[in-house]
Amino acid sequence: MKATEIPDADAILLFNCAGRLLALGPLISEEIEGIRKVWDVPIAGMFSNAELARATNGNLEMHAFTACTVVLKEK
Repeated sequence: MKATEIPDADAILLFNCAGRLLALGPLISEEIEGIRKVWDVPIAGMFSNAELARATNGNLEMHAFTACTVVLKEK
């Protein structure tokens, strides 16, 4: 995504499923730091429960163990 969509960023928001924290344990820090290093900008976020999104057919569904990264760039 960095190479093709958003080469520069000002900040990153990261929303992780709380289940990822349980599944990855101390490795979660490496995952978060790895995402931060891609753009080398400040990162903020939270662990959440019940990630909801529309699936292919447009139905709102609950997902699990997701990591949603939002890359911010001021125009």
